[in-house]
Amino acid sequence: MCRSLLLLIIVVNIFSSANMDFNSNYGYSVMVERGILLYEIYNVSLSIYGNITNEGSEPLNINETDLLYFDYPINTSDQRVYDVKTWVDHTEYNYTIKRENDSLTLIINAPLMNSSLSPGETVEAGVTYYVSVNLSQRKTSISDFYLVDNPYRLIDRAGGWNELKSIGDLRLTNITRLWNYTHPLVKLVNKYIERVLRPSNPLAFLLSVLSWIDDNVVYSTRVPPRYPWEVIAEGAGDCDDQSNLLIAFLRSKGIPSYLEIGYVFIDQKYRYRDVEANGYIIIDFIGGGGHGWVSTYIPPWGWIRVDPIVSEGSGVSLTRVAIPYALYYIQPTIVTGKVVRGDYVAVSAHAVEEMKTHKIKYHIVIEMKLT
Repeated sequence: MCRSLLLLIIVVNIFSSANMDFNSNYGYSVMVERGILLYEIYNVSLSIYGNITNEGSEPLNINETDLLYFDYPINTSDQRVYDVKTWVDHTEYNYTIKRENDSLTLIINAPLMNSSLSPGETVEAGVTYYVSVNLSQRKTSISDFYLVDNPYRLIDRAGGWNELKSIGDLRLTNITRLWNYTHPLVKLVNKYIERVLRPSNPLAFLLSVLSWIDDNVVYSTRVPPRYPWEVIAEGAGDCDDQSNLLIAFLRSKGIPSYLEIGYVFIDQKYRYRDVEANGYIIIDFIGGGGHGWVSTYIPPWGWIRVDPIVSEGSGVSLTRVAIPYALYYIQPTIVTGKVVRGDYVAVSAHAVEEMKTHKIKYHIVIEMKLT
């Protein structure tokens, strides 16, 4: 399952059909009332499987499809992979783990499978990860945000611009083709935020940008994804589109940030099908779905997660919920990758055209369960 295709799966956001209720067990009013649960650990299974079919007239080299490549969940203090199973055409195989830039890739070792796929043939592959997710630890890291009814109350306690220098990793603030904060539209909005909203420190700037996004951008999916300037021009974007817009603004001020991607468990009964690329990509979501959000460094709290679409359709101000009610903190969420550099928007667009040109059809299933 090629990395560009997995990113396409992520961007078919779970909000396409899942309305988040801030009065549910993970919701806004209950979270404030109950505070942070002391022991909130979930064991989650994440299965990514499916098949590719060669609908072209020529044999297809399977290695060119990256069928046997899968993003591997990141082991951290709040997330641990404790078992993995991989298979090809119902036969289990061993696997290897390879580091690629800032993420890990699982590669299925299947020496017995054919190296090519004849016209009309189908091959299936998949992986199941068993992951422990510690939500209480994640929430504890931003406990201050649960103790106030509005993050604006924390601005006076926030660190200043000079404290950003402690990170020192230019990859997290650099301008890139994806996060091009010199684009005229990005600069225009930035100028408005500076002159009208007048943010005094990194947290104030973050909240100002979220306020602008809340007022000017609506949720909308597109394959391939949008660049930040396109989100501004169209006034629309899905989870990673809006996240990338936020990252472009943050990096423009030297605030370290990057895109984090993963899968969010929603409910055992959750079902959703998405068809993209003129039918060459069919994705079935069971129990959960793909998601993308922002990881950014805001002193003195350090690295926090921000979810720019979490208030979609709720009527709740985005500035109030984008941090404390980011799905990373309130739903069992498995992190599978960090996008720190590169231009996956261009890579995804190329992958879609390759599918259409060579007539390669993907049917993918993302299935999540609490175990």
